[in-house]
Amino acid sequence: MKKVATTYLINYQQIRWDSFWRNVRPILGWPRPHCFNKGKKYPEPHKYNYLPYLPEDGSYTIRPLPIFKMGGRDMETGRVVVRTLGGGNPKKFRWIDTVRKANEDGSVKEEKVLQIKYDPLHTPKIALVADAERIRWIYASHGVQVGDVIRTFSEIPKNPIRAKPGDAHPVGALPVGTKVHAIEIQPGSGAAFCVVAGSAAEIVKRSSDGITVKLPHDDQYKIDKNCMVVVGQMSLPDYKYVEAWCPQRLRWWGKRPRSGQWHRKDGWCGRKIKTPKMKDVTMSVLEARRSEELEKQFTFDG
Repeated sequence: MKKVATTYLINYQQIRWDSFWRNVRPILGWPRPHCFNKGKKYPEPHKYNYLPYLPEDGSYTIRPLPIFKMGGRDMETGRVVVRTLGGGNPKKFRWIDTVRKANEDGSVKEEKVLQIKYDPLHTPKIALVADAERIRWIYASHGVQVGDVIRTFSEIPKNPIRAKPGDAHPVGALPVGTKVHAIEIQPGSGAAFCVVAGSAAEIVKRSSDGITVKLPHDDQYKIDKNCMVVVGQMSLPDYKYVEAWCPQRLRWWGKRPRSGQWHRKDGWCGRKIKTPKMKDVTMSVLEARRSEELEKQFTFDG
């Protein structure tokens, strides 16, 4: 057996050297760290999954909106870019406002949680919150319940404060060791980090030029102290333990088969073992078989 160099085409399985290029073809899925090639740019599935039909005037709305399923295809070329997307149950899009900011005069903004529900297009739960001016959808934090009042602050005090889960603060106002989620990269840009169900980052260092946060995959980033974050953990912390139980449920979620290799049915990868047929052992069949044997015997003797 020859040793084959590991590339993004191989899923660490034994293959025959003489039919290497015939038995293997790339199927780009996400994520596949063990198959990554540093010199290749891989597509991101969330860009080729669906597109919502927003209102013509562009105004924000809380009503469910229809979506256009891209099925892993590029909108300009029409070619399949991500082969592991397609199909799925009918879904509706709910416009989530990822920006948390205080009132224009700098005062604390208070919003009441009206509803918390499951969203098929996002892993965490979403919450319907309202204040005196507007009503909107936001990401729900773990532990926040219907009827709670969540607050958004804008000031950075001299001494760090102990915040309440679900409240939004500038990251510079929180002490080291605080768990945060829905983190902004730039002030006012909206949540970009830790928006997956159960995710949370930790503040590990405070300095004059920025705040260092440690993400769930152990990467550390330094962000501006005015970037808004939400204290606590994202909702549905047990989402990573959810099992599909059957391939058909993955198809309902809009995920196509993600096999890393394509095998030609040439017998190398095994054969199908079929169950033996049931034999008919009734008395009529036995008598007919016995009579045929006797007839052949007498015919041979004659």
